[in-house]
Amino acid sequence: MVFGTGPIGLLTIAALKMVGAGRVWAVEPVAHRRDMARMMGADVVLDTAVHTGDPVREILEGTARRGVDVAFDCAAGQDTANQCIAALARAGRLVYTAIPAGILMPFHAPGLRKKEVTFHNVYRSNHQTEKARDILASHTNLFAPLVTHSRPLEEIGDAFEVATNYSDGVGKMIVAPAEV
Repeated sequence: MVFGTGPIGLLTIAALKMVGAGRVWAVEPVAHRRDMARMMGADVVLDTAVHTGDPVREILEGTARRGVDVAFDCAAGQDTANQCIAALARAGRLVYTAIPAGILMPFHAPGLRKKEVTFHNVYRSNHQTEKARDILASHTNLFAPLVTHSRPLEEIGDAFEVATNYSDGVGKMIVAPAEV
């Protein structure tokens, strides 16, 4: 399960499909990002607004109450890590790639303990830039849907406004200097 389908979540979905992951669930409140999650390969896409802010119930129903083996929190929402924990199967893995706004984060300790959840925190890329570039280059068709917009450098103000407000269906935007 990938909770949050901003650029990191979308890349996570594509990478999971690239390595042969089975059913990939995506959870996202922003409509155009849900559409992008489908384009990137998510098998099931849940809208947190439609699922009353608790998509865990549907995930558990869709997995015969077992839960998912791995949950990626790419959202850093107020309770997204705990929703990931609740959606995990026993001995599941929580991969935390999100950047939380606050310093402290509450975790549902009984869920972590009773399910024997393994927590993996991801910080930066650990000198994997060249490998990431090579993967992107060799699987361009898989990752291409993420880049949705481009603007010349002269329009950088508009570029930031569109990206900041998640408007116009923006995924990633390329800002480049004018050609000489």
